Amino acid sequence: MADILAIGLAASIDWTFSDALDLSTISDNAKLAFSLDLADGTGDNQVDKIWHDKRTIAIAADDDIDLRGTGANMTHSIFGGTVTIELAKVKAILIQNLSTVSGEDLTIGGHPTQDFSAPFGASGDKIKLGAGGALLLTQPVDGWTVTDGTSDTLRIHNDGAASVNYDIVIAGVGV
Repeated sequence: MADILAIGLAASIDWTFSDALDLSTISDNAKLAFSLDLADGTGDNQVDKIWHDKRTIAIAADDDIDLRGTGANMTHSIFGGTVTIELAKVKAILIQNLSTVSGEDLTIGGHPTQDFSAPFGASGDKIKLGAGGALLLTQPVDGWTVTDGTSDTLRIHNDGAASVNYDIVIAGVGV
């Protein structure tokens, strides 16, 4: 029996911005929403692999995630066996910094030799994710290419003064 993967991506911001005047209140109510379903497969708007984990990074440490799965960090233990995920393309990344303490930031990107920099622009580019923050990156049509040995490591660095827990989900197309 074949496995089937279906993913729903969603993010939104809704707001009410009001200005109370002497005789009336002016209000701006709106919402910006993104949602997309990815079906099973390897084409546009499709994925066939997913990896997820709850992780802890020590003070000033790096958590290097090998997207090609050659390291032990892209494995899952499921139903008594171990499955290794190897990605050729990444279609979505969601990272949530679980810290609630100001200054317990994570820096995403910037591996010195095998930087998976495609979502960030150029090798060495990084994004800072503050305490309580979440980062959703998507490229559902083409995906970001993972090149084994040259651009296959997503670095997550702990900038804080204590260990930081975070959740991560990466979905894409397998090798």
